[in-house]
Amino acid sequence: MPAGEPVEILEFRGNICDASNHLHRRMRRAPPELEPAMTELLPPGACFSPDEVAADFDCNDRIGLSDFGLFADHYRREQPDCAYSSDFDFDDNGRVGLSDFGLFADVYRMEEE
Repeated sequence: MPAGEPVEILEFRGNICDASNHLHRRMRRAPPELEPAMTELLPPGACFSPDEVAADFDCNDRIGLSDFGLFADHYRREQPDCAYSSDFDFDDNGRVGLSDFGLFADVYRMEEE
């Protein structure tokens, strides 16, 4: 896979989650090189907006309506909820809330101009 290409990662959340949440989908970019052993690799990086906010959730090189839909699906989720994803928790407080929405809205508005 070429470096920088979008890659879908499915994360198994375990059997404590119901069937709709035990697989978590993340979109990332393929790392530049795969020289170290697989166990030594860092996870692929998130897809970023032009101002380096990880808000391009679907890795299509723009912050658009599909990203807004993904954010809305995760709004008001918090740890330890199986549907919670740190990808949408910009302030790293364990909850996808109003402050995260404000940070996403700033990036979304910038892309729509």
